[in-house]
Amino acid sequence: MADNSISEVYEVVVDQLPTAIAGVIKYGTVLNILHYTAPFLQARLDALVGKPAGPNGVPPAEPGLKSIWNDADAEHTNKNRALVAVCRDGRALVFACLGVLKPRLGQRWNTLWQTAGFLGGSLAVPDNPLALLQQFRAYFAKHPTHEVPTLEPLAVTAAACEAAAQAIIAAQNAVSQSEADAATAHKNYLDGLAAARAALGGLRDEAAPALEDDDPRWLALSFHRPCDPATPPVPTGLKVKAGAPGSLLLVLKWMASARATSYRVRVARASDGTFLAEIICEDCTAVLENLPAGVEVIVTVAARNVTGESRECDGVRVTVI
Repeated sequence: MADNSISEVYEVVVDQLPTAIAGVIKYGTVLNILHYTAPFLQARLDALVGKPAGPNGVPPAEPGLKSIWNDADAEHTNKNRALVAVCRDGRALVFACLGVLKPRLGQRWNTLWQTAGFLGGSLAVPDNPLALLQQFRAYFAKHPTHEVPTLEPLAVTAAACEAAAQAIIAAQNAVSQSEADAATAHKNYLDGLAAARAALGGLRDEAAPALEDDDPRWLALSFHRPCDPATPPVPTGLKVKAGAPGSLLLVLKWMASARATSYRVRVARASDGTFLAEIICEDCTAVLENLPAGVEVIVTVAARNVTGESRECDGVRVTVI
């Protein structure tokens, strides 16, 4: 017997909702669907995937919760990269400061270096040099004659150290803010996905009293007929693309399979069938890495749920580069 539990996978839910909406429009009245109407379901779908712009951009497009989370997550990654960059620039200035002060304070650490902020018995520079930049700012403010404003490519001055320190502080604050924004966007996405899943579950339960186990209207509402087999069907639409030269990776995408809660992806050597990789994933995309260069492989996908596993789809041949 097919299981009509609602998938937790985003791609499956957003694929199921349009069919459910069309089914409710067609059969909602005769099935006495009062609560989980087409507008109700459409609102849950729009919240997840967004709405396109109207004619001439009026009304403007509205991004969905998934897109908002994706953008927030990407922004957090970008802010982290920016922090790494300003820390790298700050470390370069710290090394320039060290070069200027070594003739005065010593080529190796000694107690004189404590005045410049090196308190730990070492002249090592950490990945994040904020504290050292602040100490150098104070040092050069106190000893302006030790500054070298004409040094190339980096001027060694209290002002330069202050600017580099402020750049790191600003980047750290941006990382913190982007992390909070990404966390909020992720929560909103999960809440939206939960609302969409609840709407599908409510439609299923509201329609069930009017439907026999073999009624084809189950399918029109995006569900399985309870009399159908429980295992998921074979996945379809598998596309495999090799990564950039030298990446040794493959990028996969396929259509969601009804009743599937996960997928088994296998990669075999085309010449002899030797398995090279196997992964289990919940989404309908996958990236396979560290494959042998120049080898032609066959990629297959099987759909899985608690009742069993489908046979593998027809294999796709591709050469790893």
